[in-house]
Amino acid sequence: MRRLLVLACSQRNRPNIEPLPALTRYDGPAFRIVQRYLAVTHDSAIHIRILSSRFGLIHPEHHIPAYDQKMTPNRADELADTVLTEVRNLLQTNAYEDALFFGGKLYRSTIQPAINREKIRATGGGLGHQLSQLRQWPYLGGPSQTTLPKPMAPGSHIRLHHRHFEMSPAEAHSRALDLIENGAAHRVKPTVWVTRFETNELPVKWLMSQLSGLPVSEFTTSEALRVLAQLGIETGQEQ
Repeated sequence: MRRLLVLACSQRNRPNIEPLPALTRYDGPAFRIVQRYLAVTHDSAIHIRILSSRFGLIHPEHHIPAYDQKMTPNRADELADTVLTEVRNLLQTNAYEDALFFGGKLYRSTIQPAINREKIRATGGGLGHQLSQLRQWPYLGGPSQTTLPKPMAPGSHIRLHHRHFEMSPAEAHSRALDLIENGAAHRVKPTVWVTRFETNELPVKWLMSQLSGLPVSEFTTSEALRVLAQLGIETGQEQ
C-alpha cells in the first residue's frame, strides 16, 4: 500500500560539517521514530517528503548542510504556493492510498487547503499525542481509518490489575525502544523474567510499569507477562 508522509523539519540538526541526507540531518523525535521504523522494516511503500523552513519541500535523500532557521509567518507565506503545488502534484501523480502530515501550525499552514479538502490527513493535539500518532500510522489500515488513535486513552482493550488502557503493539515496541535509546533501561538490573529487544534485556515488571504508569507494587509478574504477551512482546527467564 503506497502512502505519503510529509514531515516538518526539526530544530535539532546533526552537527556534521559535511552535507547529509535530510532524513539523516534532522534529529528531532519525529525523525528518530521514522528512521527507526525504516531501519527495522525497510518499508519502500511509504514515500517521504520533508518540509524545511529554509529549503521548502525536499526529498529525504536531498543533501543539506546544518543550519538554524525557524519557520515564521512570513516564511510560511513565502513557501505556501510552491509547497502546496508540490504536495498536490505528488498526491495526483502517485495515487497514494493514504497521506499524513506531521508538524506544527506554521508548517501546516503551507498545505492547509489540501488538508481541508481531505487530500492529506494531519496529526493533531500536543506534541506527545502527535508523536504517538506518527508511531502508529505506518501500521494502520489506510484511509478507511478516518481518525488516528488516541494514545493511552481510557478504554477496555488492555487490563492491568484494576486499570484499563489502550495501547497498540507498535506503540509498546516503540516506547520500549525509546527507553533503551534514552538510556533509562541501562539504569535497571534484569531480574528473573525479562523481555528481549535485540541485545537488550529489560525486567518485565519495570517495562510494564513504564508502559502503564503504574508502580511495580501495583501488579504481579504474571499480570505483566499476560499484558506483554497481548502486546506481542516476547518474554523469558534470564539465562
